Amino acid sequence: MRGRMLAGKVLPGVRPTSARVREALFSIVGQDMGGLSVLDAFGGSGMLAFESLSRGAGRVTVVERHGPTAAAIRQNAKSLGVVIDLRVRDVSQLFDEEQFDLVMLDPPYGDDAEDWVLRAAVAVRHLLVVEHPRNIVLPEIVGNLAKDRTRCHGRSALTVYRPGELSGLEEMPVVSDDLAVIEDER
Repeated sequence: MRGRMLAGKVLPGVRPTSARVREALFSIVGQDMGGLSVLDAFGGSGMLAFESLSRGAGRVTVVERHGPTAAAIRQNAKSLGVVIDLRVRDVSQLFDEEQFDLVMLDPPYGDDAEDWVLRAAVAVRHLLVVEHPRNIVLPEIVGNLAKDRTRCHGRSALTVYRPGELSGLEEMPVVSDDLAVIEDER
């Protein structure tokens, strides 16, 4: 599936994730997604979903509320011979209904990215990756997720959240029942 061209042109209002940002995203997530459940919360071109499948993701759910854009994603999945769970709806309700190992969030740049992060946090089991304008600073803690890092790529940034409050720190073995040693890697 890698290196294959997708059919169709980019529809109006769709801002595909650039190749540079996709490369950075999958460098963070890893090349082997061994059976992970993935949510591509704003389907757009579907490229993030297709790349996840090519890296071994198990169940990939794509949400796209715009009918013609969803039809293009469906056609590309068919031409690639892959199965995705494509849902034509607003993603907000899905966050409360299901959880995923990895949630990729790329809301329209005109939307409030922080609001989307707050909504999506409840659906994340292991990793939330958010693409947003580089001038937007997202919160350090969201629900049970802590910001792990933010990396800028041109006009875009990727912010990564993981469960727990000790993001960026490495937990060390427990010394006693009420004391844990934590080492700052800085």
